[in-house]
Amino acid sequence: MQQGDLDKLIFALETVLSPGVDHNKRTAAITLCETYKNHEQCAQIGFTLAEPLNTNASVRYFGWQLIKHVVRLKWTEKSKEDKVQIQKQLLAAVHSCPETEPVYIKSVISGVLTELVKHVWPQQWPTMLDDVFNLCENHKSSTVEIVLMMLLSLAEDVVLYQNITSKPRARDLRQAFTVATERIFEFFNGVISYRLSSLATPNGQKHLIATALRALGVYVEWVNLDFIFTDKPSSPLPVIFRLLDPSLGVHLESIECLLAIANRKGSTIERQAILKLADKCFVEQYVSAIKISSSEESFDETFSFLKSAGKLMGALSGQIIAVFPEQKESKTEFINTLNEYKPFLDVLYHLANHESRMVAHPCVTSWVSLLRHQELRKDPTLLSLVPHLLNLVTLHLCKDYSQQNQFTCVEELDFSDDEELLRFMKSFRSSCIQLLRYSTIALPLDVADACFATVYENLENVSPTDAKLLLKFEGLHTYLETVTSCVVSAAEDWNSKHRLPIAKAEELMFLFTTKKIGDPEVQAIFFNCAYSLCKLVALASNPRQHFKLLLDRAFETLDATAGQYTISAVSSLRRQIAVVLIRISKYYPNICLPLMEHLTSMIMQRLHKNHSQFSPHEKVSMFESLILISNELKNFVQQTTLIKNIMATTENFSQSPEFRSVLQSPVDFAKAIGFMEPSANEACTRMRTDIYYYITLTSAVLCRTQVPEDEKARISGGFYVNGNLVHPCTEHVGLAVELIFILARYFSSMWTSAVKSAVHPGNVQALAMRESEKRTLMCVNVDQQPSSRSEYAERSASKKHWETLQTFLHCNIDNCYNSLGLASKVFASVFYFQPVVYQIAVEPLVQNVATLPMPQLRGMLRQFFAEFLKNCPVERTEEVACPILSGYCEIVMERLRPRWEAYGVREAERIRGAINGGSQEFGSDEKPEEEILEEQILRNMTREHLDLLVTICVNKNPPSKKTEDMSDPDQVRCLGMAQSTQLTDTGVALANTGACEDILTHALVAMSWHDTTSCHKSVSILWPLLKLLMRDKPSIFTDDVTYFVFESILRGLNRHGQFDGCQTQLTSLALLIIQGLPGRINVFLGILNSALPQMESQISDFLETFHQRNDKQKKITFKKLVGGIIEQHVGQQFKEEPKMDVFAPFFARSSKRATKNSVDEVNIDGLAQLFKPQ
Repeated sequence: MQQGDLDKLIFALETVLSPGVDHNKRTAAITLCETYKNHEQCAQIGFTLAEPLNTNASVRYFGWQLIKHVVRLKWTEKSKEDKVQIQKQLLAAVHSCPETEPVYIKSVISGVLTELVKHVWPQQWPTMLDDVFNLCENHKSSTVEIVLMMLLSLAEDVVLYQNITSKPRARDLRQAFTVATERIFEFFNGVISYRLSSLATPNGQKHLIATALRALGVYVEWVNLDFIFTDKPSSPLPVIFRLLDPSLGVHLESIECLLAIANRKGSTIERQAILKLADKCFVEQYVSAIKISSSEESFDETFSFLKSAGKLMGALSGQIIAVFPEQKESKTEFINTLNEYKPFLDVLYHLANHESRMVAHPCVTSWVSLLRHQELRKDPTLLSLVPHLLNLVTLHLCKDYSQQNQFTCVEELDFSDDEELLRFMKSFRSSCIQLLRYSTIALPLDVADACFATVYENLENVSPTDAKLLLKFEGLHTYLETVTSCVVSAAEDWNSKHRLPIAKAEELMFLFTTKKIGDPEVQAIFFNCAYSLCKLVALASNPRQHFKLLLDRAFETLDATAGQYTISAVSSLRRQIAVVLIRISKYYPNICLPLMEHLTSMIMQRLHKNHSQFSPHEKVSMFESLILISNELKNFVQQTTLIKNIMATTENFSQSPEFRSVLQSPVDFAKAIGFMEPSANEACTRMRTDIYYYITLTSAVLCRTQVPEDEKARISGGFYVNGNLVHPCTEHVGLAVELIFILARYFSSMWTSAVKSAVHPGNVQALAMRESEKRTLMCVNVDQQPSSRSEYAERSASKKHWETLQTFLHCNIDNCYNSLGLASKVFASVFYFQPVVYQIAVEPLVQNVATLPMPQLRGMLRQFFAEFLKNCPVERTEEVACPILSGYCEIVMERLRPRWEAYGVREAERIRGAINGGSQEFGSDEKPEEEILEEQILRNMTREHLDLLVTICVNKNPPSKKTEDMSDPDQVRCLGMAQSTQLTDTGVALANTGACEDILTHALVAMSWHDTTSCHKSVSILWPLLKLLMRDKPSIFTDDVTYFVFESILRGLNRHGQFDGCQTQLTSLALLIIQGLPGRINVFLGILNSALPQMESQISDFLETFHQRNDKQKKITFKKLVGGIIEQHVGQQFKEEPKMDVFAPFFARSSKRATKNSVDEVNIDGLAQLFKPQ
């Protein structure tokens, strides 16, 4: 290469790195540099640039990059002389590498050496280890570091990541590693031992020893454990534990090596060897290292070391669990008791008790795993530590982690954002709760006594002025709730239920319900604590008095806080009381049943005295509790009477002239709820409140009212009328359901042009998507609740009129859909048999699908359409379900298809821009926020739409053939005819109607859209429907229909075939079509020939011999045929794979093994030749 060309290249490199150069010059310079990668003298140019005489380190780095390119991708094309020359020059460069060479250049040199070794070791360079180790005899730091980095990256590529493209070469390298393990360990030990004495000096070679330890850490992950746990000098353990001393400065790398060993999996014998790391002699060294490290001033290093120490203890505890017998009768020669591991368990407890949650988390999780083991939690040594674990959990649950400690700043650096930090905090708290739960299972009575004693002590010493009172009782509530939730079942397992501390639970419940406290947030926690105790109190001889006391206390608090809805804490307290009332009624109805009259009188007295004392939500919650208790009566008349009285509370509103006038038209409705008003007014506010109460109460009545499951109870309770099962809601909720159909239609009409044009300009924003929904769709953490009462008050005061309307609209439209979905299930016996049910009730809703925003349409699909169609009787499928599906599918296709086509165009332009050099508009991966939001809405809506079709047509849990009674010939015939193992009854019924065409069209078209999940869902719909139709109605598959179906499958392969799961599904579907339509071979031939014109002979042969091949041959051949039409991701289209020579095996094998492998490796075409007739 001429000096002038070399100067041009160097100038181009400087241009690329210069920040002041414009885009065009930099692009031209990059193009010039890239051209040299294909130069015939690329390697020699690289060595010239990499000479130490070049003072510019960037030039030397680029030179080594050229060499690496040649060695990695062009090695097989080089002559033998060139290979020998490159190898000699490379070793000379390694040997002469200056001490002052930057680390990134030494890294690329080691990368070149790694690529060379992967090509030639061991067959063509059997002395590789001798040669590179000899280079290090002068103990030159730069040379040793390069060799260490080479050994590190080689082990990663060959063993850990297994990214060697040639399987024979990967096998040879793994075998070479196995043989050379002891020598490599001796090299590591020699490097470390030689420099160990210099670590304590100011000029010590800490970096080099750290590099050696990192390399060693990769090898100990996979080498045979005999090389690690051996008495030979090559064992790395003595060196690793010697370097565990924090004063040497490499204790972090040392403990990472130990962690790599402890994390290994294997047989019981191998795990037994790993458990030697938990022996007392080693534990003493861990303790010493932890103490010294904790006393150091460098918090970041201390934190990293303690975090790794916690992971190490957790990994070793996992090994204990793995080797401990799972059953009491099991015998093992290794471990039957934890007594010898008491020092190790003490260290595990010490780290779990650490003030840093990141240090404690793996240890807490380990304690959970230990106590989860059914036999381990019976071990006396482990049981003796349970009381200490209780103190640990109490500390973590009640501790104020918002206060800074010495590790806080360092901890936060481990998280990329607040959302990730919040997830970790939730995970840690969850682990503490799990630990508490399994501690209770291990020692139920002792834990319950300790829990009650702790709670009682704190409850007796409550100080209203305590600033941490709320935080303390939040933790204590979690403590109490966790223990009481599992102590009863745990005591039953230990046959000690009669010894449960029920009297203490009664005493605590009395204290919680009678304790006077001014803070409403603490009051809410007290109510939760009282409810947590109900499980134990319910076992008392007279639990009713305690439940009555709790109910009286609840209504006393509601009376005292009436009218204070604007205060955040008070509002939360009242909501919590409502939740407690519902829970008590739901889970303890037999105890509450004698108190039902008392509860009813308390509710009705307050409603008659002051109708506005309770909010609509509170009134609904109280009525829900009454309904839940009344279900225990199992009496049709009594339940119906209660529902009648509850629904009577809505009569003044539902039958009022004002409400009837509102229902005249969608515009009148929008005006009545305030969309035409520039600001809030009392009449509109009252109307919104009444509508909310009406819808919510109806939904609650439909949801909570139940018919007895026992047939005898149904008969004795009078639930049969004229032989038909009648739901208690039927008589008194029917009118409400009819009105909710109208309200749902008007709510969904808010986005029509007629209504939007009449809305006040200031309220148009109410029709837009809520910010919380946007952030959820874009995977952004939703805004947290106000952190203080003043913040809540400020936010409430600043809430605009349109925001109030938006909340009302989005909340109530979902409530309407939910109520209608519940009604379809409750009134199924009579509802679907009304002759005009579709025209009157459902058709108006379907018509609004065209204008309904996609988030609201999603709610309609999930909560109404899915339930309505799923509960539709099979005999009413054609009259009710088909018109709904036909109209709905037509509208949805008109909305989704253009959007996906536009998305495909944008993606194609963006990819073209990236390939052509990156334009400002399409070359960047960055998308505008609005575009991302639209894309997420489109994907979610498409998936919800296909989910609806799957729910209706496909049986997700088909009965197993083994469970079917095959002795019945009629049953056998049904299995073959009705496709009952895949299609629902509704799906079979729809297959014989016109709606089936719409379903199939949607699924076929959706396979080619840019969404892999939608493709999976489409195939799950198509498979059973097409299979049924091809057998029962083959005549409908004309040439045009067959062409459309098969072309759609090929389009799906083109779009999603790069993914293994989709390719397998679509290939099977394509073969199903070919198999099921043998008379349409010409159609398949025409499509495949037009798509793959270069493979006409192979396609013709495949289709002609299709029925002569077995299933495996069909799949393999078809995948090879269509491989050319599968669109690869842009990142895979230009990927260069290195080619490697395949050598004869370096290690001799037995003749029998060699013969078997030689046959296995014969090409399939060669095998076919053996069976051809002569």
